[in-house]
Amino acid sequence: MNLHGGNSLTMAIRPMIFGHQLLGDSHMLNVAEMLGYQLDWIQPDSIGLCISGQTIIGLRRRLQNTLEINEKVILMIGNNEFQRGLDQETIKMNFLHLVEYLLGRVRKLVILTTVPSPEMIDGEAYRITSMGFNRWILSVNWWDLMQLSQPGRIAVVDVSSQFVNYHDGILEEYFQPSNKYNTNAPDGLSLNKYGIQLLLDTLEKNSHSLY
Repeated sequence: MNLHGGNSLTMAIRPMIFGHQLLGDSHMLNVAEMLGYQLDWIQPDSIGLCISGQTIIGLRRRLQNTLEINEKVILMIGNNEFQRGLDQETIKMNFLHLVEYLLGRVRKLVILTTVPSPEMIDGEAYRITSMGFNRWILSVNWWDLMQLSQPGRIAVVDVSSQFVNYHDGILEEYFQPSNKYNTNAPDGLSLNKYGIQLLLDTLEKNSHSLY
C-alpha cells in the first residue's frame, strides 16, 4: 500500500498519507517520522506543517504564510492548548476559525479527535477540556455549521477513543514512558511506535472517510 499517496507534483508537499497532507502538532510529527519523513532543518522540530508544540492559532498563521498546501488534508491539533490550560470555549472558537480557513483552501478536510496525554490526564482541568473537546468534535454537524454545498468536503475520524479505557483512563502502553529524574528521557506525552501504528491502523480502517 502506498501510504504517502503522492506523485511528482505533490511529494514536495509533506508529510503525506493516503493522498492527504498531515497538519498538526507533535502527534502528527511523530506519525510523519514513522512514515519515513526526515525532520526539517529548523527549530522547533517540524516536518512541513506538523510542528512540535504547535497551537491551533499557530497553525492558522503558518497556513496564511504558506503558498501551497495539498487539496486534501488530515488535521489533528489541540493538545498543546489543553496542556497550557486554555479554556474549552476559546479552543473551540480558534478551531472553528481554523476549519473555516482550511475549507477556503482545500477540497477535503479530515478532522481527527485529539489523542490525550497519560502524563496530564490526572489533572481535572486537562481531563475535562480534552475529553470535552473531542466529544464536541464528534457531536458537531459540520455540514450545517460550515454551510457546505458540496458533499463529502469534511469528515471526522475518532482516533482518541482507541487510547482510552472504559474509565476514561489512558492506555499507557501506547505512549513513551516518562522519567522525571532524567531530563533527556521522553516526556510521557508522545505516542510510541505501537501507538503510532494504532493511529495509522485506525485511519486505514476509516479510509472510506478519506475520499
